[in-house]
Amino acid sequence: MNPPVLFDGDGIYNVNWISPTEILFLTAYSQLHTERNMTSDYSEHGFADHTIIASESKSWFVGRPGTNKNSFCVTWSPGAVFIYGEKGNLTLIYSKFNSYEMTKKWFSSCNMDEFKAAIAHNHPENLEFFYEALKHWGNQKHYV
Repeated sequence: MNPPVLFDGDGIYNVNWISPTEILFLTAYSQLHTERNMTSDYSEHGFADHTIIASESKSWFVGRPGTNKNSFCVTWSPGAVFIYGEKGNLTLIYSKFNSYEMTKKWFSSCNMDEFKAAIAHNHPENLEFFYEALKHWGNQKHYV
């Protein structure tokens, strides 16, 4: 039996088992590849005059203690909400997300059509999970 092919020069595919040594190699390869792409993207897209401006943001882990099943993380930053975890990730952008309090209130009361309108990219197959997860997040007491 042939060992699994780990990468084709641009990405990893067909990996059934990876040893710790291969993980270290692939991590280093990925980091180098990303740094090269960032350097080339930086000059090609004209980011030289961009500045980094600190903005308020908050993140939460939402899950059942002792397990990661159906757990997710939510990050709020003015104007955007990111939800990510084992079920995938989703980015929502909406003017009502400018304050944390308004964002939480919006998620606790939005309907599915409003939710879909705030999604910044293609709708995932498990859209209902993200909708229910963020409604739950919006209705819970937050420790900030």
